[in-house]
Amino acid sequence: MNISEMERILSLIQELDDAAKNKLPRSELDSLFDALVEAYSALSEGERKPVRAAYIKCSHWGTNDFWWETQSYILRFKEGGDIEDFCRALADYSMNDGYPDARDAILGMADLRVAAEQHGIDSQPVFSEIAAVSNPDGTWGLKKHMGGREGK
Repeated sequence: MNISEMERILSLIQELDDAAKNKLPRSELDSLFDALVEAYSALSEGERKPVRAAYIKCSHWGTNDFWWETQSYILRFKEGGDIEDFCRALADYSMNDGYPDARDAILGMADLRVAAEQHGIDSQPVFSEIAAVSNPDGTWGLKKHMGGREGK
């Protein structure tokens, strides 16, 4: 990838963070997040590392203040069963790489599996797709938990 592509992706992170700060409509936040996930997924693992590092430094999108006022993708999926919100929730876990506490992420992913079953959705293909672009280093163990019930 060239430098301008990485700059574009890092700019998307900043744009998403600014949009959260300015409390833009959720549809606009979703659109920005989806564009970021698409770009993130197209990167090689070496290229995804700096994206994850920048993502966890968001001062608005990733903070409790924002999520106290805004329904998370997890809650939206649990309530509505929209597969897009399911994918978004897992992508958020992937880009956060378990930060700040992987135990919370692991429990959240378990909740997503249960919610998927309740909505009649086979969660395994979605988990496998996100696991493929998640940190392979096992820093937080998330790829293992995304890969399957048995940790594949």
